[in-house]
Amino acid sequence: RLSVVRMVKVVRITRLARWVRLPFFRDLFTMINGVVGGTRTLLWSFVIIMIPVYAVALFCRETIGRETETPFQTNPFGTIYLSVFTLFRCMVPGECADDAGRPIFVLLTDSHGWWWAALFCVTNFCIAFGLGNVVTGMYVESTMAASKTNDLVLRKQRLQDRERLARKLTELFILLYGLHPDSGVPHEAQESLYRLDMYFDALRARQMLISRRLWEFFLTDKRVDTLLDDLDVST
Repeated sequence: RLSVVRMVKVVRITRLARWVRLPFFRDLFTMINGVVGGTRTLLWSFVIIMIPVYAVALFCRETIGRETETPFQTNPFGTIYLSVFTLFRCMVPGECADDAGRPIFVLLTDSHGWWWAALFCVTNFCIAFGLGNVVTGMYVESTMAASKTNDLVLRKQRLQDRERLARKLTELFILLYGLHPDSGVPHEAQESLYRLDMYFDALRARQMLISRRLWEFFLTDKRVDTLLDDLDVST
């Protein structure tokens, strides 16, 4: 029983692998490779953003964090860890409120002076509009570069597969021969590639000429367009 179950699992995995190779999933794998390729940039972006956050959090810890009388029920800068978490919430997601839901820096401005508002504005501006835009641009660039690199690798692998290349070229030649008006292939036989193979004549095919108008006619056939796409030939 175990061997039968294992065989069934292998068959299912094989079928799944065949489905995954379909062109329908090409964009999905491009996105996945782009995300994986941008992981390093994303990690360094986190480090760059945390440097000013930690600096301001340390300042808040040494000032407001050491005071006994604050406008908060629980001091959000009581420890360095809590201070970093509070500043991260304020600067990155924008959730800058205390336990009671009141804005932290508005309370600090009312109780300790306007320079706390200036500190918040300058820090938020530098992180959101300065580092934020740079990080976003670098992450998008690295993601797109990884996606293009993966696409080029897959294209190179497809072109290096000689057996697949020969099969696709043969199918394309047979299809073009069958669609050519001088081939003499019946119209009903043009619907099946297998039937076109029966009518294929190599000597006659060498004498056929393809004009630009005829080539444009060939491109109207979806089978020709699909084969050219499989061969990575742009039309």
